Amino acid sequence: MPATADALLTRLESAKNRFGRSDAKQTRRFLDQLSRNHFRDAKSLLRFHEALLFLRAFPFSRSLVSQIDRLLNSFCQRIEKLRDAGADMSAFDDFDTSGIAGTTMQDVLNFDAARSLARRIPRNVEIAWDDYEEERAQGSI
Repeated sequence: MPATADALLTRLESAKNRFGRSDAKQTRRFLDQLSRNHFRDAKSLLRFHEALLFLRAFPFSRSLVSQIDRLLNSFCQRIEKLRDAGADMSAFDDFDTSGIAGTTMQDVLNFDAARSLARRIPRNVEIAWDDYEEERAQGSI
């Protein structure tokens, strides 16, 4: 019987604490299975993204890096599918999770960072002037 997405995510998350050769092979199998999964809720997709970010920062082997990169690069499409399915996307609105490919990033940026983003992706950058005063006040604390 195939493992559920939740069970696979739990196994992948627990693999972060093991570093043997067989653990790398097992992690590859978890990634293979999860790569074919169609996530039905934002929280599960966020768990997958967080696990991938950890594994990308601390890969078990060089051979896993390209697989992890492919999976991270698939997130814009995964987000789009989840949104099209009518899922509650509010989990992506939190400061800690904003900015995942295909979602909105809300942050207070310095001028150089904002200008860099505006140059790189001009159609996808917008200044939320309505929220400016509140953000400015928070930055002065």
